[in-house]
Amino acid sequence: MKRRPGKPYELDPAKDPKGYRYQYGVAVSPGGTLLAAGGYSNTIRAWAMTAGGPAPLRSWQATGTVWALAFSPDHRTLAIGADRVVELARLDGTGGVQRFAALSAPVTALAYGDKGRTLAVGTKDGTLELWDVRTHRRTLALTTHQGPVRALHFAPAGDRIAVVGEPGSARWWTLGADWAQSRACQTASAPEPREWQRLIPDVNRAEVLGAISCRTS
Repeated sequence: MKRRPGKPYELDPAKDPKGYRYQYGVAVSPGGTLLAAGGYSNTIRAWAMTAGGPAPLRSWQATGTVWALAFSPDHRTLAIGADRVVELARLDGTGGVQRFAALSAPVTALAYGDKGRTLAVGTKDGTLELWDVRTHRRTLALTTHQGPVRALHFAPAGDRIAVVGEPGSARWWTLGADWAQSRACQTASAPEPREWQRLIPDVNRAEVLGAISCRTS
């Protein structure tokens, strides 16, 4: 985002609105062509990064303090963590800001996965949730035991997600029950439900406890 070493672009408005400098959520689109920032004032601003520098794109008003932002892979939508609510806003300005999901704790991290079909949501209480973008349904929830979630990133294959928490912890979490079952089946005997949970704590508990027994040929 720099013009030359030591000379970053100034994206703040000429006149500093009250609370604008308390920025908590920042996102850069895939490819680095778009930038968005938001924070205490509930105002989100987006810029297009052109050859001549940043060009104001549009602004939104979220329903609460903006702690996290994420661009969809197709650059059409911005996911917004506004206090305990996730909102979606179209970058072309159509449709306004739409409420997507409500959480039990402030949303502190967001990331798109599965080519934009899944939205990962991290919260201040250390919870990680995966949501289906099309159906607005939660598909997975787990406690990371890493403190407030500060950043999220999907592996290219989409079967793992990196979670950065506090104090400075970073961990890969496996999301696929098939991989988890294969890992557990490499033990000497077929695990009982409690053993499943001990061996693979980082996947959906419901899927683990309902998994079929290991079979050998």
